[in-house]
Amino acid sequence: MDFVREYGNLRLDIPGDPPDAAVFTPHWIYEESGEDVAELAANLGTAVFPVGYDTFDRSMILIDTTGRFFLNHHTGSYFLESDRYEALSSLLRGPLEEARGHFV
Repeated sequence: MDFVREYGNLRLDIPGDPPDAAVFTPHWIYEESGEDVAELAANLGTAVFPVGYDTFDRSMILIDTTGRFFLNHHTGSYFLESDRYEALSSLLRGPLEEARGHFV
């Protein structure tokens, strides 16, 4: 994965209070991660891979096989963007778009 090779171990501070950051390292965040990822992949009709997480909420940042970025948050799944730079901007600045508009 080009994204992991390029951004692996990067930490981006997310402005606001409480303090937050996005950390780019591919791994499961919590025990039920597999179920959540499988559900998002099924809804999208394509595989997704974890590439990072949010330090405050422990939300997973995922990329699908077409290069689209998503955020799996406890309140739902969100589409970040199709371009890595726009996805990072969306993650840092918002607003977040619900992922359901990208479900098949």
